Amino acid sequence: MIDQKSFLYLELECKYGKTYIKDCYAKSPLKIAKSLYLDDSGEAFIFIMNPSAGLLQNDSYDIKINLSSKSEAFITTQSATKIYKMREKEAYLKESFHLGKNALLEYFPDPYIPFAGSKFRAETDIKIEKGATLFMGEIIFPGRFERGESFLYDYFERKTKIFYENKLIFYDNVALKPENNLNNICIFEKYSFYGQLICISEKIDRTLSDKIHFILQNCNSVKASSSLFHDIGIIVRILGFNNLDINETIQKSWTILRNNLLNRPALKIRKY
Repeated sequence: MIDQKSFLYLELECKYGKTYIKDCYAKSPLKIAKSLYLDDSGEAFIFIMNPSAGLLQNDSYDIKINLSSKSEAFITTQSATKIYKMREKEAYLKESFHLGKNALLEYFPDPYIPFAGSKFRAETDIKIEKGATLFMGEIIFPGRFERGESFLYDYFERKTKIFYENKLIFYDNVALKPENNLNNICIFEKYSFYGQLICISEKIDRTLSDKIHFILQNCNSVKASSSLFHDIGIIVRILGFNNLDINETIQKSWTILRNNLLNRPALKIRKY
């Protein structure tokens, strides 16, 4: 088996109110599609593409994305990240983001699907300068659910650190190990799918966080809550029975936050 050590570097800049790709370097299998523009805001819509089958044993991906002052980008992936069975070594993903002053990053990769026997570890570091705004959402499948494969992976670990003006304001360590019984009441309970949405903005306050929280209580198909952190951050955590309900809840929360913080409607994103 050939190990894949892939690298992606992307630098974005804003000129005359429109964000464009200033510099990009990628090592196979990762690559970037030409940026698109879905409205007249100047925000770039960018796909991270990976034509390979998914993450295999000892694969290592390193993604670095830099947004200069006032640049705006919505970044997503081409398809779900499939994490295959591994006999010994793990697959590893490192993500590093830098948001310059008054920049906007909306990062919504497609779901992670850890297959039975897979081992996955990821680290995400985000550095945010004053006035910048971040939206970041993700969904984790229990496995190949339609095949009756749930919580059969060895482990799924993901650490996220967010720095605002060089100060650590958020640290999250998701360490899922099915051998520890993820279905107990302290973790997944009766649910199988997990999703979350993180938002950072100086315009966030307790009133907005509470508004999101109370709206989530009316989403009967999921169990969800919203929490305020460091006065400028909101995290929405969601448990559900399927991907569609989780995605709908993330979209609903993102739409409300986007309207309140940016005074813009949610982007109409169509992939399929």
